[in-house]
Amino acid sequence: TDPRMLSCLHSFCCKCLQKSMENKESQAATIKCPTCEKDSSLPESGITGLDKDLRKEYEAKSAEYEMKLKSRSVERCDRCVESSDDNTATVFCCECCEFLCSACMSDHKRWKKTHNHELLPIGEEEKKQNRQVLIPHQPLSCQTHSDEILKFYCETCSALICRDCIVIDHTGHDYNRVENIAEKESASLQSSLLSVSGAKSKLSDALALGDKMMQQVQ
Repeated sequence: TDPRMLSCLHSFCCKCLQKSMENKESQAATIKCPTCEKDSSLPESGITGLDKDLRKEYEAKSAEYEMKLKSRSVERCDRCVESSDDNTATVFCCECCEFLCSACMSDHKRWKKTHNHELLPIGEEEKKQNRQVLIPHQPLSCQTHSDEILKFYCETCSALICRDCIVIDHTGHDYNRVENIAEKESASLQSSLLSVSGAKSKLSDALALGDKMMQQVQ
């Protein structure tokens, strides 16, 4: 859980990384990757300051929800405050990633913003063995300003930031909305893939020519 990414792009559980640092100096500036043994620089805040591996975090959350849906254990409603027999969850909302009791399910169907959400009855997932429960990516909260969502990307610092971050720590920096940055980077990756595909074809031709020349020499 809480996967953190090192500079070598290997990811590990935050608690596991913290445990690996227990026998080292408290002010250690680097951490050695358990897989490739490459050193990664640590931010001032330590292990918790390392970038999250959002893909693995999403996969872990999806697996957790899938496991709960397939288990026989009783889940409580995520919307209700008090725990009682009346708030036993009967459905799972695939959009909100929440277990809902019958009362909250009725409210969910009445609200304009949630009436068209997909509600999966608990216990019926076994009848849909070939169906994968699609869990949407949830908005990320800022670690510094917990009430704010990370909606922007600072190109100066290469970091996700919120509105408060812009005003307090990133004044004068180049930043843009996350979706705009994602669109730009996606186009850049597509262009790079085309270049790599062309280079791959040339490399294959060169290798084939090399093999042919070796055969002639022999």
